[in-house]
Amino acid sequence: MSLTALPPTLARMLNELAPLAATYARNTTFLDTLVRGFTPADWRDRRAGNHALWLIGHIAWTRNAARRLLGETTLLSPWEKLFGFGSSPDDGDACDPADLLAAIRSGEAPLLAGLALRTDSDLAAALSFSHPMGKTLGEFLNFLPWHETYHLGQLGTVKKLLGKTSA
Repeated sequence: MSLTALPPTLARMLNELAPLAATYARNTTFLDTLVRGFTPADWRDRRAGNHALWLIGHIAWTRNAARRLLGETTLLSPWEKLFGFGSSPDDGDACDPADLLAAIRSGEAPLLAGLALRTDSDLAAALSFSHPMGKTLGEFLNFLPWHETYHLGQLGTVKKLLGKTSA
């Protein structure tokens, strides 16, 4: 069966949004590998700039923000203000990495469901805020997994500087 024979919403999901969903799922698996074996001190080591705790907090914050952009009406978690744009790594030092990792994992299914429910007109809608990486919801949603992957690369650098093995 060709994509043109599928219902438009399903065809669009397979064509446009499935790569985003796959990237989020792959990033979660990669994240688990990257942080395996971290000690409490490792989470706050700043040799590479942003420490691992801020990096995972920022990823969790970004995923929650994406869920809200997709229409979810979740309340802000108390820790979110510590990891948004303009935050400092020191802001979230009191947070528990396990809580942030749990937020990333538990938020993945609602995020993917929110992506699947978007229509073409939803994706073409103008953002309610200004951002250099997109003027529409669809453009911005395509930017977010790249942004997350960038921060996972930073986390990989942190791990290497800590002398941790790759597995």
